[in-house]
Amino acid sequence: AATYDGNMILSFNIGKDGKVSNVHLNYGKTEFKGTAMKIESSMPSWTPGKVKGKAVDVHYTVAPHFKK
Repeated sequence: AATYDGNMILSFNIGKDGKVSNVHLNYGKTEFKGTAMKIESSMPSWTPGKVKGKAVDVHYTVAPHFKK
């Protein structure tokens, strides 16, 4: 069986409605791009960020590590 091991950096937006959008692979092996995009875009809604009590769009960057 194939062994996979890799780091990546993903960025995405969390909208005022808590939905994930604009997923972008900033760094990482191209073979993980589809998997990472699927994981991030299939997440349930997040709690949106708030400023002075009002929901706002938030930009996130995460660095998941994949290993099989």
